[in-house]
Amino acid sequence: MSEMIAVAAVLPATVGVCCAAGAHRPLPDRLLGTAVGGLGAVSMTDTMLGLHILPGFAWSALLVLAALLIAFRLRVTAARPTVMKDARPSPVHVSARASALHSSLGAVAMAALVLGDHTSSGGHAHVISGSAMILAGVSAFVVFSVFVAAQLWRHDRLKFAETVAMAMSTLMMMLPH
Repeated sequence: MSEMIAVAAVLPATVGVCCAAGAHRPLPDRLLGTAVGGLGAVSMTDTMLGLHILPGFAWSALLVLAALLIAFRLRVTAARPTVMKDARPSPVHVSARASALHSSLGAVAMAALVLGDHTSSGGHAHVISGSAMILAGVSAFVVFSVFVAAQLWRHDRLKFAETVAMAMSTLMMMLPH
């Protein structure tokens, strides 16, 4: 049963990586999104199947580092001057920033889930029996995912699919396995 849950969680993560790779965004953003998604999928597979490629704290540290890289990239691109006809940013620009923020928060949520899984009793009791703080934070991420997905639906279907896939895999990681 736990292998079925693992596959059910990794499958949407893999779809999200493919969407990140094919997204219409600058190459550095596309490569970073693909790498972070791949890192999340591999850490999820390792954690859920008990492969022990890396310890949970190492996966969590890598995921938090990835989140910081996305946030730094978002900050750098936001600081660039843009030519606009009016003072308000376009909906596409707002959606791109929300998508980058979502990816960054998703990496942090995955880091919390991976660390929560490795520190819970027995290694496979998972987050529901673990910290309520992790559960609350990850639940807030899923709610934020719905908000971002609603924005992206109108402007970029690949980013929409990436957002939904990340939320689905996060929800599946929260299940006991």
